[in-house]
Amino acid sequence: MILPTLASDDSTVTVRHPNYLGAFDLKTRSGHASVSPTFPSFSSLVRGFLATALPLDSGLILHAAAISLKGSDGTVVFAGASGSGKTTTARHFLKTRTRYVILSDELVAVRLNPKPRAFGTPFWGDLRSSIDPSKSRNNLSAPLRKLIFLEKGSRDERRPLTQRETAGRLLKCTLLHSRSKTVLSGALSTAQAMAGSCPAELLTWKSLDYLTATAGKLVEERAPAGRRVRAFS
Repeated sequence: MILPTLASDDSTVTVRHPNYLGAFDLKTRSGHASVSPTFPSFSSLVRGFLATALPLDSGLILHAAAISLKGSDGTVVFAGASGSGKTTTARHFLKTRTRYVILSDELVAVRLNPKPRAFGTPFWGDLRSSIDPSKSRNNLSAPLRKLIFLEKGSRDERRPLTQRETAGRLLKCTLLHSRSKTVLSGALSTAQAMAGSCPAELLTWKSLDYLTATAGKLVEERAPAGRRVRAFS
């Protein structure tokens, strides 16, 4: 895999790759890109570009699904490696989609703004064919209420994570397309800050019934009345 190279100053990020060149202004939120005609997918460019630029602006792209109960105080992000249960979890809520909002089943953007917020992305996994493009959730965002790290194991259990554990697991679930020290430093700082701003748990599962039932309880939970905010925008 050929990773892009990065150049940046106070406001502009330039990403170079044999198949594309992109520049993004962090202040004006605008940019431009050129792509080789032989490059297989424009979405690959956008995905790589965001994975490189977001850590420089207090954000990360996580291998995760994000689910919210409609009318709730925020969203729950279920992060994990391939095979950990992200798509299985999202598919469970798809069955009753009138009650829930699924921001993504594959890649979720999270950002400190200044509090943690989760954003839908156009990068879907197995549920892509089940999502109506005319009702896309890509442009929705909501306060990040809780981080859940999924792990398939030999027993069913959940436990809270320390800030240090949370930061480490965030980094393991982060999509990084650059090995630039600037990007890696930004990702580390963002993960540490996010770990101190959002509660997190490890959900280990052996039984699919336990996974989906526990995920349902987590999404149905609501913050204390005094902490509720308008969720989606």
